[in-house]
Amino acid sequence: MSQALEWAGIASGPTGLLLGAWIKGLFEKRSRKAEASRTEAEIPKLDAEAAKIIADTAVVLVAPLKQEIADLNERLDSLEQENRDSKAKLQVAFDYIVTLLRWISRHVPDKTPPVAPALLDL
Repeated sequence: MSQALEWAGIASGPTGLLLGAWIKGLFEKRSRKAEASRTEAEIPKLDAEAAKIIADTAVVLVAPLKQEIADLNERLDSLEQENRDSKAKLQVAFDYIVTLLRWISRHVPDKTPPVAPALLDL
């Protein structure tokens, strides 16, 4: 009987080793499948997080630009109005100069008025 026990002990060593390796392989295979499915499930979540980060970044970057554009449009409108007002005043001044030159030529015939600069196109 002791010889049978010795053989059983000798046989159980490699058998236990093979059985342990097989069980470990099963657990690793199951673990890899679970990790792969978890990774596949996390991909849409990561995509959604990335999209949210991009959208938040765009909002943070675009909001000041919108305000700056609004400020610049307001400034442009004010400068255009100022330009229109200046042109209107300048036209009134030109009309007055032309009228004044005509008046001088009628009422002071012996004096010649100064010649208007060519740039004025009078």
